Amino acid sequence: MLTIEQIKSLNELECMIYQYIIDNQEKVLQMKIKELSQEIHVSPTTIIRFCKKVGCDGFAEFKIRYRLYLSQSDPIANHQDISIMMNYFNSIDRASFYKKLAMLSDKIKKKNHIIFAGVGTSGVLAEYAARYFTNMGKISFSITDPFYPILHAILKDSVAIILSESGETQQSIEHARAFKEAGCFVICITNQDENTLQKLSDASFTYYVPSEKTYNTFTITTQVPVLFILESLGKQLLKESNV
Repeated sequence: MLTIEQIKSLNELECMIYQYIIDNQEKVLQMKIKELSQEIHVSPTTIIRFCKKVGCDGFAEFKIRYRLYLSQSDPIANHQDISIMMNYFNSIDRASFYKKLAMLSDKIKKKNHIIFAGVGTSGVLAEYAARYFTNMGKISFSITDPFYPILHAILKDSVAIILSESGETQQSIEHARAFKEAGCFVICITNQDENTLQKLSDASFTYYVPSEKTYNTFTITTQVPVLFILESLGKQLLKESNV
């Protein structure tokens, strides 16, 4: 519920209030301000000051907003994952998808290296992809550190494949810009069209599945389509290399 800036603004007593609220979510919603002040040994004035720092006029408004926040933050119900996957695979089982695989694998085959980039969950997938393509016989690396230096002299004859569910992650956008400046051919894999990363890329794959988050923060959108795209591209590359 609190932003980083709001947390930084809290003094020692207010931080104690914040920690108690986190540890006793349901209990706090049933308490009056006097009960809370006695429980954590601070004055009601301190609690009111805390509430105002987080954008509420008083403790009553804070409880209303906090209850709403908790109700919105409950883990979401699972979509029907099998149906989602079946819809996805049916949608890409087209000549256009296989044509794109062939075109991009031919492009990759002519380059010296592949650089996979991503942050968070996409970073984990980037590491997997680098190992997978190396197993296919193509020298590959992964970059998951947003501050990793992009060396133009090394990357000018490489392909960069950037993974980002939203296509709007600032670190991934910065990577794309740096790769383009280094002379890389850039491919992105995102969940939606018309995003910034896609606009910076030379080619893209889009998988169109429902975006999912828990606690309004943590992305749990299925990454099965990303794995399928990466593995399909790797196998197409191996096939062409053995021709």
